[in-house]
Amino acid sequence: MNEITYLNEHILIGEFGKLCVTTALGSALCSGVSYYLSKKDPTENWIGVARLAFKTHVIAALLVVFTLFAILFFHFFEYHYAWQHSNKEMASKYLFASFWEGQEGSFLLWVFWNAILGWLFLKRAKEWEASSMVIISLVQVFLMSMVLGVHFPIIGIDMDAISPIVIEYIKIGSSPFTLTREHPDMANMPFIKMATYLEKLDGKGLNPLLQNYWMTIHPPTLFLGFASTLIPFAFAVAGVWDRKYKEWLQPALPWTFFSIGILGTGILMGGAWAYEALSFGGFWAWDPVENASLVPWLTMVGAGHLMLINQKKPDSLTATYFMTFISFILVLYSTFLTRSGILGDASVHAFTDLGMMGQLVIYLLFFAILPCFLIVDPKTRRVATMGLLVWGFLNMHYYMGEMDKSLEIDIVGRINLVIILIGMAFVPITITRRIKALGWNTTEEKTTSREFWLFVGSLVLLASALQLSGATSLPVINKLFGTKFAALSIEKYNAWQLPFAIVTSFLIAISQYLRYKETAIDTFFKNIATSFILAIIFTIITIIGFEFIDASHILLLFSGYFAVFSNLDFMLRILGGKVKKAGSSIAHIGVGLVLVGALISNAKKEVISNTSINLGEELSNKENILLTENDRIKMGNYLVSFRGDSTAGINRYFNIDYYTATNKNGGVEKAFTLQNLIQNNPRMGVIAEPSTKHYWDKDVFTHVTSYSDPETSVPSTDGYEVPEPLTMNIGDSMFTNTCKIIFEGFESNIDKKKYNINDSDWVVGARLCILDINQVKYYTTPICVIKNNIIPIETLVPELGLKIAFVTIDPTKKEIGLEVSVKKGMKKDFVVLKAIVFPAINLLWIGCFLLAIGTGLAVWQRIKVGIPKREVSK
Repeated sequence: MNEITYLNEHILIGEFGKLCVTTALGSALCSGVSYYLSKKDPTENWIGVARLAFKTHVIAALLVVFTLFAILFFHFFEYHYAWQHSNKEMASKYLFASFWEGQEGSFLLWVFWNAILGWLFLKRAKEWEASSMVIISLVQVFLMSMVLGVHFPIIGIDMDAISPIVIEYIKIGSSPFTLTREHPDMANMPFIKMATYLEKLDGKGLNPLLQNYWMTIHPPTLFLGFASTLIPFAFAVAGVWDRKYKEWLQPALPWTFFSIGILGTGILMGGAWAYEALSFGGFWAWDPVENASLVPWLTMVGAGHLMLINQKKPDSLTATYFMTFISFILVLYSTFLTRSGILGDASVHAFTDLGMMGQLVIYLLFFAILPCFLIVDPKTRRVATMGLLVWGFLNMHYYMGEMDKSLEIDIVGRINLVIILIGMAFVPITITRRIKALGWNTTEEKTTSREFWLFVGSLVLLASALQLSGATSLPVINKLFGTKFAALSIEKYNAWQLPFAIVTSFLIAISQYLRYKETAIDTFFKNIATSFILAIIFTIITIIGFEFIDASHILLLFSGYFAVFSNLDFMLRILGGKVKKAGSSIAHIGVGLVLVGALISNAKKEVISNTSINLGEELSNKENILLTENDRIKMGNYLVSFRGDSTAGINRYFNIDYYTATNKNGGVEKAFTLQNLIQNNPRMGVIAEPSTKHYWDKDVFTHVTSYSDPETSVPSTDGYEVPEPLTMNIGDSMFTNTCKIIFEGFESNIDKKKYNINDSDWVVGARLCILDINQVKYYTTPICVIKNNIIPIETLVPELGLKIAFVTIDPTKKEIGLEVSVKKGMKKDFVVLKAIVFPAINLLWIGCFLLAIGTGLAVWQRIKVGIPKREVSK
């Protein structure tokens, strides 16, 4: 068979990309090894080799990123990644979103940020360079392996021929530079057999949910946050490795708060995207992917505050190490959860499995065990190295190879879990022993000291993170142990996390008024008195205004207000309104507003769309309202009218007008118009995009849940549309395009002479009550004559343009069948709309903004002047 010579393919750019991937991986490995050797033998010039290798890695990694961007930008669909995630119709502003939509692109985004941060770190690392850069380089090795896309042979021995043979091939990574015609999913496609297949080839396009401006900035911000957790982790590992148990805190602190700020901002951006683009009605759904980003942020916040304690006293070093280590490990764990495919049934936006579970497990376990590996003595380290090599080979062979996986439980996964737990327990135990050996002061803190309550706050954050992580990990637990735990509902997540939020906001309120070592109680209460009273007043106003009765909600309201007013007072009175020095106060005010805004907007949200018409099993009439074209219907405080629709490509836009009363003779005036979008996407099916009206004190959030399809409306020969069949029991109500039909019961007292029916024939009628869109009632009784078969006699409702035929009957079930036809020209288009009012939601968004700004100011202040040594004035 002749080999096909394909035309117009851009092969060179893909080969260049693969070369850059290999170069980036090799140079990162060379850098890590060279930095390690420079620690073993400082007299040699290994440090120079390591720096050159890392700089080479950065350049190669950037070239990989730019190469993939070029493939997407120029629509080189001969590459499967471009075909999978973009098309020619896609707006150029979404090119970035298509880059990181797939696994390979998102890994490259992570590589990009690690490379940039590593380069910046290298310029300021000084005595921490060698130890920290070993870790940073090794992380880059693992990440680059995820986009390598090669098949590594496992060699065995043919005992008969006594010669080496290839037992199997293990896939390492998934390359973004795989040709479309070489991808396994495309191998049997007919167009692949044509030399000119590129002439008419277009891509699948970007997921419509990602075609939102937030998705051009949310993922890179979030991944910068993920990448930033590496720097504190590298400092902490270097502190253990170099036996500088406390010295690493000072240089690590600005990086830690930078990580807190940027990761938190990325999470909040994700909430804003969910609110604007998704139709579940909210900004946070406790989805496993959302939790996977929130958990490391919580532990990193705890780590940052523990670092502040240890600037004064080294009593909490063990906890500081643990929280710093676990933050980065949880980022890796979240990567495993979202990319291994294990959350495929539990999350709406997790990645599918690309056969990299084994790599992800090894990546996670390697860095979970690494701190323990560095602490032990050289002899134990050598033994551990051999054990790790054997363990790593078995994991790779199991997860990537063909070992028996028929058992209901994952035996290897259980072993790995035990290793992780032992390793993470060993780190704080060993560090604690070394700290005590140094003779540092480990006396108990006084309960009136700032360090005591900061430590308590960190423990609360850790407990919150553990609960979230445990609940999110239920699919993993089910796989490991063969259990069948169901995922937690939103209500259960809220119930679990509410106490943590209350305690955290109280601690935020009081912590800045506490002195290190000890605080005078009378001075403390004097400082917080005004804020405490204001919090009570605002809590009472909110309770009355929004009718709060739940005790836990009231407590969260009070604690949130207390945090806001306390930190505002601290900023204005203690700091004299100096914004540059008030970063932590501003961030804390933001946290308080986020909690208050989230509570009010969610607990007191009101679904204003409801109707008395039965909309079927899938749509509740308590949450949805039917709007027929040009009719005005009351919805909450508005009169709403569906004013028609328009189509642009696969997008259909529904124009909904909202009117409010003018208080003048019952008149109304137009308040606003919302344009709701429905996209009939060939890739994702029907997608509804919300449309929201923003006020200063509330949002009106709407989306279309159903709509009429004009293409299915075909007129019959007598001027009526093709009949719509209905099956009803006594008491049922059913919705048609123009009305609601209620089957009240059977009617046997029929005037047979009126219909020219023989006296010997059996006749039965169906009593129907029909309500139009304005709830005006009409009555009619279609009948049928029962002989050898059923002969329907149609009845008309001229006011509604209806023709109804009684076509079947089942007396045992008291069930009838109707055919309802609408006269041509009287059938109206309709939409079914869901509308929710979110009160006070702007408090949430303002809080998000202040949290990001305040954390940024805190980072900048610490970079400029170090740790501020401020105390509460007497």
